[in-house]
Amino acid sequence: MPLVEPRPHDGDTLIGPLLIQAGRDLALHRQMRASAWSLAQATIGGLFGHRDGPWSPHIPQMAFRSEFQDLDAEQVLAPLAPVFGKSRPIDIALLVHGLLVDEQNWTLGSSPFPDQIRKYLGWAPVMVRYNSGQHIWKNGALLADRIVELYDTFGPRLGRIRIIGHSMGGLVSRSAVEHLRRRNHSALNHIDRLFLLATPNHGADLERLGHAFEYLLSTAEEAPKTAAGMFRQVIRRGGAKVGMKFEVVTAAAEMVSVITGTPFRSLLSVVAARSDGMRDVRFGYMTREESESAAHDHDRFMLNHRRPLPPPPHVRAYAIAGSLWPDVGSQPSRLRTDGLVSVASAAGIGEEFDDLHALRNGRYAELPLLVHQLVASSPRTMTRIREWVRNER
Repeated sequence: MPLVEPRPHDGDTLIGPLLIQAGRDLALHRQMRASAWSLAQATIGGLFGHRDGPWSPHIPQMAFRSEFQDLDAEQVLAPLAPVFGKSRPIDIALLVHGLLVDEQNWTLGSSPFPDQIRKYLGWAPVMVRYNSGQHIWKNGALLADRIVELYDTFGPRLGRIRIIGHSMGGLVSRSAVEHLRRRNHSALNHIDRLFLLATPNHGADLERLGHAFEYLLSTAEEAPKTAAGMFRQVIRRGGAKVGMKFEVVTAAAEMVSVITGTPFRSLLSVVAARSDGMRDVRFGYMTREESESAAHDHDRFMLNHRRPLPPPPHVRAYAIAGSLWPDVGSQPSRLRTDGLVSVASAAGIGEEFDDLHALRNGRYAELPLLVHQLVASSPRTMTRIREWVRNER
């Protein structure tokens, strides 16, 4: 009598797909949790990363990144070597994010920027993450260290290095190039292109507004103290005729000083908590000398210590500005902005000098109707970069 296979129950036919779907949901949940935690760390670092606190162990450090993990140069090279072969030099595209965000900013939209770089340009995209609350010059030094690490690890396999910096990341990139120049390190010879996307090369108006607000609050905080002092002087001049009124009026003046000064002090403490990185963005400080001069004159209103910092002659610098305006102006203007950085600042044109020369060299583009944060992931940005690379080969 032939054997008859038992008919599976309906539940048996569903358990496989259910387990597969559960595994996918769990992986997605873990990825979303890692993404949210990484972004929270970046935000905390950008706000408070210049000082110690309970958050200090969680603040990002300068490192190469992939899949929410820090990598060293050996781990960067390992997956690239089989793709590029044993002898072909590997051209690197270093992606440096901006303030308060992390490397995920490059992956927004349906076509992540690293994928576009790999597909259209043939470069190996390498994302970095750093503590954007530190001074820009400190992050520049750390990025320079990572570039030297690539140089030492890759050896003859290292081709050209193209650095693409968005917002503050552009300033950090320029600072890193300057650190390598001052060190006279051979790794600098591998860097041939520097792409600055919505970078506040001459500062950001929003941080200048924060500085102005802090200055006004600090001035207003002193007003009640000044008024109390004036009361005391008036009463003292009355001499003995005043009697007990001296103590009464003095106490009243002190009370008025405390009551009226408290809200100013509270608000001032919040505004003054801005990180060193934020303060450097006010005028685009990229060197230690500029930051220290600004700290020395912190009580001076809108005193600009920014000095020319041109890239080395062999490094071609490109600048892309976003704009909320519907059309492109004839010249970069401080009036047009992407919401955070003016078109003129992104072009590298300041009130006193232009040390980037991107406009003069035909390496500047303004992209209308593009908000600041999306400049780092827009297909229009990649289109312009591709045109430059194709025309300058």
